[in-house]
Amino acid sequence: MKTIKEITARIEELKAEKTTRENKWRKEISDAREKAASIDEKLQTAEDPDEYKKLLREKTENDQFLDFLNTKNKQLPPAITRDEYNVYHGQLLDELEELQEEYAPKVEKAARELVLILNEYSEKACGIEDTRAKLSDLHLNHGNIVYKVNELTEKITDPMYYTQHFCREFFAHNSEVKRLARALTTGATRSVWYNPEQAAIYKELERRMKR
Repeated sequence: MKTIKEITARIEELKAEKTTRENKWRKEISDAREKAASIDEKLQTAEDPDEYKKLLREKTENDQFLDFLNTKNKQLPPAITRDEYNVYHGQLLDELEELQEEYAPKVEKAARELVLILNEYSEKACGIEDTRAKLSDLHLNHGNIVYKVNELTEKITDPMYYTQHFCREFFAHNSEVKRLARALTTGATRSVWYNPEQAAIYKELERRMKR
């Protein structure tokens, strides 16, 4: 089994061969087109019959050659055989699978830690916002306030905006999880499922409730 380094080296080798081959065909086509233009120009000014017939023969031969080049250029075989491609492609997929198996737990662990922090923040922030809504109800006779929980992202200073995007995705998804949790606690039917992912979340919430 070849290593990634060896496969990369082989790819570069094949790319070089492909470039050389393509350049050769491009030059042949370019030369044939130039020759065709030259012959056409000479035909327009030819006065000697023998010379004219010679040019016609050259034109026919060159036109046929150009047709051959244009046709075959579109039918050139791939730079790598199917068998070699399948071997390398399979090895690369295996390497990718192995890498994903290695990094998935690391990513999930880090994500779980971030979710715990954001859940803690969300619970505290929503408590404050609920109180603010009650205060508004006393003063304005309605508690229809604009919740500012999601504005946490405005306090984050990640210059690459990864953290801000993580948080926005959390708030959007957390709203969906809370909707499913409310449906579960109120005894709503399973029509609250709209896709397999939501069904899986509902099932997990149900499992956690029974613990």
